[in-house]
Amino acid sequence: MPVTRSQSCCRQRRTGFFAPRVAFKCAERRSASEVMHWNGWREGVEAADGAMIRGNRELLSQSLANLVDNAIKYSRPEGDITEAQEIVLSARPDGDRVLIGVADHGPGIAEADRARAVERFVRLPQSAAEPGSGLGLSLAAAVARLHGGELRLDDNTPGLKAVMDLPRAG
Repeated sequence: MPVTRSQSCCRQRRTGFFAPRVAFKCAERRSASEVMHWNGWREGVEAADGAMIRGNRELLSQSLANLVDNAIKYSRPEGDITEAQEIVLSARPDGDRVLIGVADHGPGIAEADRARAVERFVRLPQSAAEPGSGLGLSLAAAVARLHGGELRLDDNTPGLKAVMDLPRAG
């Protein structure tokens, strides 16, 4: 499907919805939840009132699932379960924006590598041993741009916080 046709299709499927609902649904996904618990992870969801966005729920959900998948793969816990082995999904309003985030406490991505990490087919050296094609972050960034937003990779001290910064529904 040509890009312009898929963009048009995405615009036609946009609806208004409460952003934390996407985060809750992602956390409730049976397969992701089982993988997280089997590997010794705990999950948390932080949501705030007023986090309404207008967009394609399927694309945004898939993007969030990609971010959760990356958090699971690239910051695996070792040893006993500790506070540092938690993935937190969040959705909160910030002025005329809604910030949807996935935070972990793994090794993170060096600031110098963050812009490159969202390019298609890029695999950073520390991720070479993990399965994947280098498309998860680039697809999440493309979906954010398609919705008038951006994907930011921030330091979570320690770890990484991937944040989809999207326009708030008005």
